[in-house]
Amino acid sequence: MIVFVQIGNSDDKLTQREWSQFIEEVRELILLDSTVIGEWFSAPDQPWQNVCWMYEIAERNRGADMSHLRRLCAKYRQDSMAWTEAPRTLFLSPSTQEEEAE
Repeated sequence: MIVFVQIGNSDDKLTQREWSQFIEEVRELILLDSTVIGEWFSAPDQPWQNVCWMYEIAERNRGADMSHLRRLCAKYRQDSMAWTEAPRTLFLSPSTQEEEAE
C-alpha cells in the first residue's frame, strides 16, 4: 500500500528545534517498516513549513503507523496531520495532440 503523510508548522506553534524534532520522529517511524519513495519539503523562502513523505507499507502495519502518528500529533501540539492512501498508480504514456483528439 502506498501512503502519503504530510505534516506542517505554518501556524508557528513549534520552535525551529521542535519542528526539526517532529520531522525526525515522523521520519524514524516511516523508516521502521517501510520503503520510502520520496520526501518533499516546502521551499525555504515560503511563509509556511510543510513536509510530505510517500512510502510503501504492508497493510498489516497500517493501524500501528496511524496510531503512532496520532501520538506524535499530540506530542507536538498539532491539530492534525494528513494521511493519504493511494491504492492505484496509473502510468501515462506519451501522446501527441492528434492522438488525444481521436
